[in-house]
Amino acid sequence: MRAAQSAWGLVVLLTAAPAAAQVSDPTRVIPNSNLSAPAAGATVTDPAFGVTIRRLTNRGENGGLATAEYPQLQAVNADETRVLLSTETDNRVMDLATGQVTHVGIDISMPRWHPVDPDIIIGFNRRSGGGIQFIHLELMGGGVFMTQNVADVSATGFQSLELGSWEDASADGRYISLLGERNGTTTAAVFDTTTGQLGASLAVGGVDWASVSPSGRYLAVQYTTRGTGPTDGQVIYDAVTGQALGHVTDHHEHGDLGVDAQGNDIYGTLAWTDLCANGAMPCFSVAPLPDAIEAGTQDHLRIYDPPVGNYTTCRSLQRGGFCLSSDDYGSPGQAPFKGEVWLIRFGDGAVARLAHHRSSAGSYYNLVRPVLSPTGRYALFTSDWARPNTADQADLYLIDLSPFLDAFLNGAPPPVDAGVTPDSGPGPADAGFDDAGSPVDTGPAPDTGPAPDTGAPADDAGVAVDTGVAPSDSGVAAEDAGVAGDDASVGPTSRGTSGGCGCSGHPDRDGAGWAGLLLLLLPALRRRKSACPLS
Repeated sequence: MRAAQSAWGLVVLLTAAPAAAQVSDPTRVIPNSNLSAPAAGATVTDPAFGVTIRRLTNRGENGGLATAEYPQLQAVNADETRVLLSTETDNRVMDLATGQVTHVGIDISMPRWHPVDPDIIIGFNRRSGGGIQFIHLELMGGGVFMTQNVADVSATGFQSLELGSWEDASADGRYISLLGERNGTTTAAVFDTTTGQLGASLAVGGVDWASVSPSGRYLAVQYTTRGTGPTDGQVIYDAVTGQALGHVTDHHEHGDLGVDAQGNDIYGTLAWTDLCANGAMPCFSVAPLPDAIEAGTQDHLRIYDPPVGNYTTCRSLQRGGFCLSSDDYGSPGQAPFKGEVWLIRFGDGAVARLAHHRSSAGSYYNLVRPVLSPTGRYALFTSDWARPNTADQADLYLIDLSPFLDAFLNGAPPPVDAGVTPDSGPGPADAGFDDAGSPVDTGPAPDTGPAPDTGAPADDAGVAVDTGVAPSDSGVAAEDAGVAGDDASVGPTSRGTSGGCGCSGHPDRDGAGWAGLLLLLLPALRRRKSACPLS
């Protein structure tokens, strides 16, 4: 078992240094720079880290919300050309090359991308005549999608499902976990979407979440009690027989299933308790499935002292060996990693500190909610960019990791740190546009010369800006071609006006869905995850 490294060291003198695309020193205290948010579709470089951040949406400044659903669900499709946005009104798809919203009104419960097919979103719905179906939603041109019933879940004996933000499918898309009532008993099971049959099926109680591992070999069940008993911590079961094989953690913290550099299943967790036997300080740990606790193979990579950390995502299943972590909102720059998003590498605990996320409001949906794209090329995070009084008003941002990811993962000596540039006051105030296409008055921007002509509209308002990503010649028209924001006629309407919530968007915010489903938040200890009973 590895002894974790401490992130706390001497405060270094803050001087300018040659630009590099991350900061690798885990001891440096990096003051927050006074940087204005870019307009939707535009980019800005965080001067303290040398990393370029692209803003994908502009709903937050107009009273709305755009985020990735949760760090345990993949928000980017298999070929990394689209992102699935969860907004205050619906779920929608954005083309990353053009910044256009191409599909709106996606009305299936807790949608997520198919891990292999870039044109398919998967999920569950109840048929009008009864019965729960596992479905494919195929994205077509012109904002149209086609729904296909793939497998009948009800035929396995499940009367209801607790659909949540945890059960991504296996890396090949074949297996997915089910959690709900089966024959009158709360059950966690493995569902084969190609045959419609169950693998392991376990009667469980006191469960926070359950998920198939990326390989499809295991079913991970996260119980709400600490310890290494049969129903404590996170227990790993054989996906076929249901035999308990061991524990990967004896705690109940934020974490994610992923793979190491060799493609083996792991569980990465950012623990706020005494996971690393270091008192109350948080720690990042990687545990190989299925029995890291019993086998003594849990790898404690880094202690964060003073305490930082909130979410971790390990969604880069096409290229493993690292995870993306984030700190909570508020007070950036007071300690190493405070208010930041960063990568951590398996094996030696090396870090690549990417940026201050600048999310500040005390609201659940303004939490950073980081996600790694399938190959790890993109890191996404949510932020209100330090706007005051912005409960549940945030946007999604993207960092392209490709300039330095190879060197970071290959264990090459880290590049010269970006250093910290002196605070030069407010950054450029890009004009920006709201969803209706009206300019947002953010003050005059300095004259920086003509912007590169990409020919790509930036956001769902259709306003052209430099996105920094090569546009695609997909021929998909802008929103005036039938995708008209929240008023689009594509797909069923998924939102009501009650004070409850709907199963296609955000808990706490949305009305009842088309099937009259109720979306609940299930707070458990420090976790707060979305769950949607489908019954």
